[in-house]
Amino acid sequence: MELTKQLLDFRATYLKAIAKAWNDEEFRKELCLPGNALSVLDKYFGYKCPWNIQFSIKDLGEGPFYNEARGVYMTDSLSFDKFVVSVPEKPTIPNPAEALSHYYFDNSWILESITDDVNHPNLSLQQVFDTLCASGHKDHPESAFIFPSMKDGLIPEASYDLGNSNTHFVEFGGVMAAAVALAWSNTKFSNSLIEETISHSSTNTIGRATKLLKDWLDYDYPWDVDLIVKKDKLAKYARTFDAALTLRSGEQLRGTVAYLLDESTFKLSARDLSASRDKLLFVLDEQISPKDIESISVSESTIAIDKWVWCVESKGSYQQVQKTPLGIILSFPEAPDDKASQPVALTRYNNDGPGFPFTC
Repeated sequence: MELTKQLLDFRATYLKAIAKAWNDEEFRKELCLPGNALSVLDKYFGYKCPWNIQFSIKDLGEGPFYNEARGVYMTDSLSFDKFVVSVPEKPTIPNPAEALSHYYFDNSWILESITDDVNHPNLSLQQVFDTLCASGHKDHPESAFIFPSMKDGLIPEASYDLGNSNTHFVEFGGVMAAAVALAWSNTKFSNSLIEETISHSSTNTIGRATKLLKDWLDYDYPWDVDLIVKKDKLAKYARTFDAALTLRSGEQLRGTVAYLLDESTFKLSARDLSASRDKLLFVLDEQISPKDIESISVSESTIAIDKWVWCVESKGSYQQVQKTPLGIILSFPEAPDDKASQPVALTRYNNDGPGFPFTC
């Protein structure tokens, strides 16, 4: 019930924003700035999103469009709205199965709650969505598995029951873990599924990822939203442990340090790792540069925990950031030409749920 209530709150607030944007051009521009939608929903409607997502609304004049004669919105299946899921590269360690199990633990639920583990700003947003929000389905070439086009006048029949089926969430998390495992061991699948970057010139066809999941893993993707799988260049597999730190300034403190795991460090103990700072990424939840640390010491009883962490590199040092969020990109629905038709059009957009994510 909690998930359903969260989705209804999100949907209802999103609908209020669409209604306001239809008649307020300045608000529409602010709402549709890349990566700006959540802050606008908070600013104007007091909405606090409970999930770790990056939400954008595209406004490229590509629809969906209201058909006044039929009283419905017209859309292509999968063509307008997108989920962007980021997956990590295979770490260079002897036992990647452990890294995969930790990936699944972190990603078993697609709409995960926001956590307070990291107090720093999320520096990954621009890198993850720098151009995706401005790219439309028109950039994608036709292919054998393109879905019905708008000229066919078809309303998609796929069921979009995101708010009613917890089973879909659980299944998707498991399938993505299987897809990551397969991508780590099969170059052909990896190159087909995972995009290095996403830009205006991206050649991936609408429905490409969902078709690959069906062909390789026999998974029927349940949502009427295109799926894009992107390489998460911010994710690092690290060994973390509590340590006593002495800074070059003479200050002493305790903190949790994160060391990059690879072939040279995987078998080292916490004490062995602490003797060097070559693979030190950062101190968790602290704005301390490794260059400012004079020494690191740990006790014999220190227990190390291997986990995925997220960071950006700048001038040879790393700074911790929030986990790369799920991307949700929706296309702005065009208002009918006749303002008197707006109330009916808004309810049709809201009620024609299978074609439009996050409507009731």
